[in-house]
Amino acid sequence: METEQRFEKQEAFADDAKQRLVRIEMRLDGIELRMTTSMATKEDIASLRADIYQLEVRMVKWFIFAAFGMTTVMGGVAVAAIRLMH
Repeated sequence: METEQRFEKQEAFADDAKQRLVRIEMRLDGIELRMTTSMATKEDIASLRADIYQLEVRMVKWFIFAAFGMTTVMGGVAVAAIRLMH
């Protein structure tokens, strides 16, 4: 009798373990789907690098033109100040 009870307990445990495993697999599948839709691909990273590079080029150009403009304006102010003094 004791062997039959053990066997029944093991069968019940196996059924419970199967159900738990199915639930775990379903959750993992859902997590995998969410991760694959939200993770960046190599193409996304390459595109982002290109965008950052273009932004960097624009910023450097802006800084150069701004420095040139400020130098020109300050030179003009200096020339005007000198002319007003004489």
